[in-house]
Amino acid sequence: MKVLRFIVCVALSLSAADAERIESIKIKTVEPVIARIRTVLPPGWTVSYDSQYSCLTVSRDKPALLYSQLPNLPPDYQGETRQYSFMWRITPLMDEKTYKQMSVENAKVNASASEMEAALHARHVPYSIDRFFPEMEKDKKEVQKYLDLLKAVHSLPDYHSSEVSMNWTWNNPAWPNLVPGDEAVRNECKGVAGKLAALFPAYAKKP
Repeated sequence: MKVLRFIVCVALSLSAADAERIESIKIKTVEPVIARIRTVLPPGWTVSYDSQYSCLTVSRDKPALLYSQLPNLPPDYQGETRQYSFMWRITPLMDEKTYKQMSVENAKVNASASEMEAALHARHVPYSIDRFFPEMEKDKKEVQKYLDLLKAVHSLPDYHSSEVSMNWTWNNPAWPNLVPGDEAVRNECKGVAGKLAALFPAYAKKP
């Protein structure tokens, strides 16, 4: 589970400044956040915090049959029985001014990246799902420029408390990673997600 948390909570494309912010969370406290979350959780749900990866997890204690939302699953895929959970990467508190500034920077980088991506597609560089597979040397250089540009995108938080910022990285309601097969369990998880989303102020999504 710790490996999964590392992948979900840390292994995103981060700038050097973003990486420093994650490291400095060690001096911040998340106890007030955990206490608030506990006030809205129904029986059978648990909240925990892994300080090694600055990862906060809210999980349903009883395992359920879950279905991955990844594309191109094997034809014989029948889901997996495990705990349903939500995860946040916790970072030091980001003020609204910094958030807006980074959002503007991200918009500029994303616009340039979209142009580069369109140019690569126009040149028919091999592509699958979300990756280019260049074969010609010139294409390899252009793809590398594109990947380097994407590294400049800031990882921005979704919510904040008065102590920390939070990035909803796993089973975000906007793009769930897993969906319960049972309708009652699915509604239960949606209900908890709604309570969590309403618990903390959200950052504005547009620069």
